[in-house]
Amino acid sequence: SILLGMANSILLTFVGRAMVGIGVSVTFVSIAKIQTMWFREREFGTMTGLTGLVGNLGGVVAQTPLAIMVATFTYRYTFVAIGMLSILVAIVAFKLIFNKPEDMGLPSIAEIDGRDISKYEFKTPSIWSGLKGVLKNKRTWPPFILLTSYCMTFFAFAGTWGISYYVEAFSMTKIDASKNIVLVLVSIAIGSFVIGMLSDRIKSRKIPLIAFGSIANVVWILFVLFMNKNTPDGIIQLTMVLYGFFVSAFTMSWSIGKESNNPMYSGMAVAVVNTGAFIGGALGPVIFGIFLDRLIGIETGAELYKYAMIFCVIMNFIGLLSSFMVKETGCKNIYNEN
Repeated sequence: SILLGMANSILLTFVGRAMVGIGVSVTFVSIAKIQTMWFREREFGTMTGLTGLVGNLGGVVAQTPLAIMVATFTYRYTFVAIGMLSILVAIVAFKLIFNKPEDMGLPSIAEIDGRDISKYEFKTPSIWSGLKGVLKNKRTWPPFILLTSYCMTFFAFAGTWGISYYVEAFSMTKIDASKNIVLVLVSIAIGSFVIGMLSDRIKSRKIPLIAFGSIANVVWILFVLFMNKNTPDGIIQLTMVLYGFFVSAFTMSWSIGKESNNPMYSGMAVAVVNTGAFIGGALGPVIFGIFLDRLIGIETGAELYKYAMIFCVIMNFIGLLSSFMVKETGCKNIYNEN
């Protein structure tokens, strides 16, 4: 981030951005692994939801607040400051965070719960054998597809094309359009925590996953097919709040992936499933753009974007279908269950 802020050429700018991406790529997986070691299985959904809440609030800060900071202090000072703050966070994490309770002389969560996990352990743990095991496990793929599909829509809309869609289809200013995007991010943050806590409370991953996903699909279809520049702003904003809240169903994919694989490789399982988010984030905006390119000359203005939004409808529906193929874990590890 500091390199990005101080870059004096396009090459250094790209290098800085790439290093930021590499640096943050491990954060969520590390947090998920720590949660596995420090919290009970029945608490994992809640903690994952809390992580989603904090992470999405970071996304909110990266919208209007970041824009204000850049306008006030320039992007160079802003990114240098973010980099320095990140270094401080890294130092604090290094000093205060322990991989597992045993590192502090405390009993493990498995010991506290009276669980025998020796059947899962290998004499010589191997990253490659763990990766192979996770990839060969058929239960890994439904949450992977689910996360990929929902993230295609999320990043295509909230990350790239949403503001342009609002401007063209709803005749909004860019400022008003960005406010609606922020509503989605805030709602996903809140929804992530709620669905995680609800899932742990009712001891089910699949029921809230399907329920939230179904509502999100219905809301999205109503938004795409029936709302236009004549729709009152309050209705549009309510739609964004509802969609963001219920599409947070995708956060269940991490818990399901972890609970469907060997506990020894819980971090690997979360990492493989989480790759779907990056694939969706990378491909979603590009595919949406291809839809727009293909429709140019056939449709124009608002109709052009509305037809392209059908892609997002399809991706949301694939995400919902995948949720029906997910194996119910009951908020516990089912690796040895047939």
